[in-house]
Amino acid sequence: MPTHASLIKDQRHGFLVTGGGPYENNAAETFTAFSRMKKPHLTNHTASLFLGGCKNPEELGEEARQKAVEFARELL
Repeated sequence: MPTHASLIKDQRHGFLVTGGGPYENNAAETFTAFSRMKKPHLTNHTASLFLGGCKNPEELGEEARQKAVEFARELL
């Protein structure tokens, strides 16, 4: 357990990443790195979302919109 003070201790946080390709070999490492930040920052990781195929956000569709809404709800 860290012994330092954290200005964001116990705060909830989420991680949203978009990518043009699939999760594997594209964003997986980013999520791993982000998840490691919760321990030294003493935060509560609440939600994660990856939206692949995000070459043109206007064309993501209803499924991506619903995932984003659920992601936002998890942060409340």
